[in-house]
Amino acid sequence: MDAGGTSTTAPPRSEVRPGATVSRRAVVAGLFASAGLLAGCGLRLDLPQPAPPTPTRQQVPDETLLVGFVRDLRDVVAVGEQLPKADQSREQVKEALRVLRDQASVLTGRLTNEGVPMAAIDGGPPTSAAGSATSGPPSGLTRFRSALALLPSDRWQSLATASPTSRPVLLSATSARLAAAVRLGASVPIPQAGPQAVHKALVERTAPLVYGFEVVAAQSDGAARKTALATLDALRLLLAEVGPVVPGPALPGGWQLPYAVTRPEAAARLAHDVLVRAIDGTTTILPVSPPAPALAEVAAWSARVQALGAAHGIPLMAFPGTSGTARP
Repeated sequence: MDAGGTSTTAPPRSEVRPGATVSRRAVVAGLFASAGLLAGCGLRLDLPQPAPPTPTRQQVPDETLLVGFVRDLRDVVAVGEQLPKADQSREQVKEALRVLRDQASVLTGRLTNEGVPMAAIDGGPPTSAAGSATSGPPSGLTRFRSALALLPSDRWQSLATASPTSRPVLLSATSARLAAAVRLGASVPIPQAGPQAVHKALVERTAPLVYGFEVVAAQSDGAARKTALATLDALRLLLAEVGPVVPGPALPGGWQLPYAVTRPEAAARLAHDVLVRAIDGTTTILPVSPPAPALAEVAAWSARVQALGAAHGIPLMAFPGTSGTARP
């Protein structure tokens, strides 16, 4: 107190002295006060913060189609691998499995090269009619032949809507699969629902084959002649299936042979060359945007021609007529 009687006592200081202990109640009160301030800023401390969203992978073009195609191939290979060893050693079976495995490997590599993870390719249930062929009778070669010939129900429609990059590759692969089925005795008839332009194109490609093998048969002898005549019969049947030949200058006899064929050696060469040319032209027959029936027709025609190649030194190829297809 000063001389005038006025109290000069200062109010108590609220600071905590060094070494003093803060009460639990004060700490809790401080935490609530801080939480209230943070809540006002839109933050909550009582809940964990969510993890940032995982970026969604964008599918590559035709990914669903290609993945389904690969799984279908694997299903058919699995049927072949269930055959007894004696059946697996047959040339037609070994050839079919080689072609299917090559197709699956190439298409899988295409997907992974574009960033599709193997988990996306491997996952999921069986995707083809071959899945049903893996259970129950019939058994043995009959089941494998059926698995090769019985395509997924949406095969042609899916190829009709595929990109121009994928369509010829998958058409080619499907025709090779059907050819393997023919080699094992399956019937692969030529559908008649395709456009008239496709019928005409197939006639124009089949008639020269008939003429070529007439020459081959005439200039061959012994076992080679018998083989040429068997091929000629198959080609005449194929020509009858694809449509009538319109009379005119395009009839057999109107083509010029690429070289003189007067000896058996030249006949064997001609047989090989005309078949290779026909097989390699598989993907060039169709229009730019072919409908599903046209794809089915061309694939069946090509399969029938490819199946004739083995007798003339032409093995089945995984992707006939596409870039990278090697020929002997």
